[in-house]
Amino acid sequence: MRRKIFAVLAAALIVACCLGVFTACSDKEGGGGTEETADKTMIVYLGDSIAEGILGASPISLRHEYAYANVLGRRNDYLYYNHSVSGHLTKDLLALLQHEVDYDGARALISHVMQADIIHVSILGNDLLQDMSMNDVVLEAAQGKYDIITAIAYGDGTAAKPGAYSNIKGIIARIRELNPSATLIFQNVYNPLSEKSTLVDDETCALLDTEEYGYVKPEGFRELGEGILDVLNGVLDKALQDIEAESGKKEFIIADAQARFDEIFAADHEKGKGLIYTDYIHPSNHGHAVLADLTQSILEELELADGEAALANYKSMRKDLLVKCFSASVNVAQVSAAIDEAKTCAAVTELFFDATRGKTPIY
Repeated sequence: MRRKIFAVLAAALIVACCLGVFTACSDKEGGGGTEETADKTMIVYLGDSIAEGILGASPISLRHEYAYANVLGRRNDYLYYNHSVSGHLTKDLLALLQHEVDYDGARALISHVMQADIIHVSILGNDLLQDMSMNDVVLEAAQGKYDIITAIAYGDGTAAKPGAYSNIKGIIARIRELNPSATLIFQNVYNPLSEKSTLVDDETCALLDTEEYGYVKPEGFRELGEGILDVLNGVLDKALQDIEAESGKKEFIIADAQARFDEIFAADHEKGKGLIYTDYIHPSNHGHAVLADLTQSILEELELADGEAALANYKSMRKDLLVKCFSASVNVAQVSAAIDEAKTCAAVTELFFDATRGKTPIY
């Protein structure tokens, strides 16, 4: 592992810079730095609130059970660190990564990126949600226009507003400067829109249901969202293609959260809505699990995860949670028996959330 090569440098850095502890995660989020964990695969998470798992994973005291970063880390027995920050845009992540190692200090983000075997990034969503009113973007989409989201994605041609694409390329370049060999995964943005979405206010709903905007009903909001996200997520597609054309290397992998959530919405609209937290933005506990399963399949395909071991661990995690938090409302023996028969992590996810949907955990 890269940590053996990095060990002397990292130890000196820690003593010189922080004389303290890594603050990126608690014991429940992977621990760090001991001989017991020295040979473990290290995964580092970067990005926004979706990756941080503070909003959406609920209740917060069970974040270690639900947030996808924790689920992936625990069931694969990885050493894992989460350096994601709620509210961050692509420009903010780029700024974080541009810190020098000695400046980064006790946070240890740069050190962890340098040591990582896998780096998982969730960013882009806030470039849309914070840079512009979603209502304006939706109204444009209803008229087949995407000027606002295109400007967010690719900038206005000036250095003052370079756009998400430029920031993403900068993020990738900086990560590769720090760590040329880690497997780099970017998770794109799923479509959170549905007929009751608070991202579209009442005034906008009324405007959409007029001739000028094509009489779009709330049931058509997801279709508008698809067009918007095709442009936003296109930033990752273009960066992947352009970097490969420039360097001849496929520098990262896209975890297609947009496509996966769309599949679930198409199969069962109500279940799809259940992937989104009550704020209509962040992934719910079920949504986090689906995102974990999406990345799990990538890691197994790349032989960076032991599928059988992960499945066994995940079964134990979900059965233990049933006993600890749902014994009063769920037939634990029956659901646990079904989980034991599951052949994939995704199947375990569906069994667990089918059984616990609408149930309040005891914690």
